[in-house]
Parts: sequence; C-alpha cells; structure tokens
Amino acid sequence: MDIYNFGAGPAALPIEVKKQILSDLSKHQDDQLSILEISHRSAEFVSLVNHVEDTCKKIFNLDDDFAVLFLSGGATMQFALTPLNFAVEKKRVAFLNSGQFAERAAEQAEGIKGIKADFLGSTKDDHYQRLPLIPSRIDNLKYDYFHLTVNNTVEGTCYHPDFLPEQFDLPVVADMTSCLGEENFDLNKFQMVIASVQKNLGTAGTTIVLLRKSWAKTANLEIPTIMQYETFINSNSLINTPPVFPIYVTGKMLDWINLNGGIAEMDRLAKERANLLYDFLDSSKIFKASVKKSDRSLANVVFSTGDESKDAQIAMEAQKEGLLSIKGYRSFGGLRVSLYNGMPLEGVKELINFLSRGER
Repeated sequence: MDIYNFGAGPAALPIEVKKQILSDLSKHQDDQLSILEISHRSAEFVSLVNHVEDTCKKIFNLDDDFAVLFLSGGATMQFALTPLNFAVEKKRVAFLNSGQFAERAAEQAEGIKGIKADFLGSTKDDHYQRLPLIPSRIDNLKYDYFHLTVNNTVEGTCYHPDFLPEQFDLPVVADMTSCLGEENFDLNKFQMVIASVQKNLGTAGTTIVLLRKSWAKTANLEIPTIMQYETFINSNSLINTPPVFPIYVTGKMLDWINLNGGIAEMDRLAKERANLLYDFLDSSKIFKASVKKSDRSLANVVFSTGDESKDAQIAMEAQKEGLLSIKGYRSFGGLRVSLYNGMPLEGVKELINFLSRGER
C-alpha cells in the first residue's frame, strides 16, 4: 500500500530527496563523519551553507540586497524578533487579520512594551472564508512596517501573486511559511520573508529568513545582539550552532526544485494538484469547500461534510488506507489536505478515489 502524507507539516518530501538523504547518510567523508556529526565550523559545512544560500537566491531571483538566513525557533519566533528589530521609530505595526497565524503575529508584537499592532482589516466574523483586502494605501508615517500572512495554513486561504500591488507604501514582512517555494511570487517586493521550511522546503528545524541588508541596518541596536538580525547576517547564520541537518535537507530540496523546472514548474504542479481536488469538491454532494474561490490556497485545501463526527470518521478511515493526516486543524475542525511540493499528483488522485466512495 502506498502511503501519502497530507499533513500540514512536517510534510511529505519527494522520494528522490529521501533517497539522496539516505544515500548520503550511508556514506562517510574523508574525516569519517556524516552530516549528522560534522562541525558547523568545518569547511564542508560552510561550503554547504554557501551553496544553499546561492541556490536560494537563484531559485527565488533575489536581488543583491537580500541576505539568506537560517534560524532556529520557527516562524513564530520571528513574530517577536521582527517588531523587536524594526518597530523602532513609530512603534506601530500594521496587520490584516486573515487567520490564526496573523493573530498570533499581532499578539507577539503587542506583547512588547510600547509597541502597538493595528488590524487594517479582518474576516474573522466570516470564519476566515475569504481574505481581507490589502488596502490601496498604508500610511508609512504611522507604521514601521506591514506584516502580511500570505498563505493561511489553518483556514486554507492565500494572497496569490496577482493579489499583491506592484509596490507597497512601506516595508512589508511576508510570512510565507506554507507557500514559499511552491507559488511563483516576486519576492523583491518585500523587505523580509519568513518561512519555516517543513512545508515545501525541507524538514522541521530551521526557518528561512530572506532579509534586505539595507533594512537590517535600520534595526534596533538596544536589544541583545543575539536577537539582532544583522548579527546573523554578519556571521553567515553561524553566530551559534545552527540546525545543521535541516539546512542540509533544505539544500537537497532546493537542488530538487532547481533540477525539476524551478519555481515556475512548482507553481504549475501546485495548480494542477489543487485544481483537481477543488473540482471534485465543488461537484460533490457530500463535501463542501467553503472558502471563496478566488482566495483558495493551493497548499492547504479545507473542506467538510458539515458533520464533525462524520469528518472525524472519514479522517480515521483515510489513515487506515495510507492517506495520512487529513483531519482539520485542532481548533478549526473539518478536514484539511496539504498539497506541498513533495505530494505527487498520484496522491491527490488516490485521495479523490477514497473520498468519492461516499458519493455512490
């Protein structure tokens, strides 16, 4: 029986990447140490980090002002570090309440003494079944920056590339944890991009931060140096022991993306997977995908029968058939299917075959 992991993260890895990892772990370098054991100060690891950074810049077509950082603590750690570093002058940050992770980011900013977080729009009253609109203008005299949760993993919505303005009025921090590496965005619009890699770009343990070096120079110098982004820029992410193995896996994922058509091809495949499932759900007599069609995520498909006990039963039956982790987020309910880069089209077809049995 084939096994397909539809979990929201840690997510499925392509079979080719898993084989490469297993092959590398079975080999020994000249010093007889595997990637699990090598020093983060070794020439081998420094070379690896440089390769991953260079591949990242190439794949995402980043301009020369961007630094690529690999940090610990998850994307949620950046919810606090970002305002600590950059909510300096106005001490006010703009948000859109598009879901639970947008709320968490605002809560972290508000938790810092003297900093205010403002929601410029919210669809909470609509159960996040649509996205709040990005304002045509955001007052750069009032806010230090605008934090945008691009893909809402729990609710299954996404600000797709064509939703975004050509340019923003102020610095933008984009939380792209669930869509970086899958959808084809122009990242040069942003001052900062944060993404935990365990969705589309690797395994749990590190967070990619793409940060403009020019913006980093404006950051707060009155916080401990270990909390300053420029510290990590100047040390090439090596100020302390970095998450060596997760960075290695991210490198393998980026190499795989590069060899398989780049972000443009990942985007095409993501649309193919998601459209196949959404077409089934929209024609179903049992299941309903309630998110506004234009706002639907390619990465996280949220749907339900409308009966919590039935949804739970379906998730359990799917698990027995090798269709893993389709239960909805713990506080959201329903069913959720995550279709990241590691999910083959065959997995989506198997899921549809399983779900369609209830239609008969």
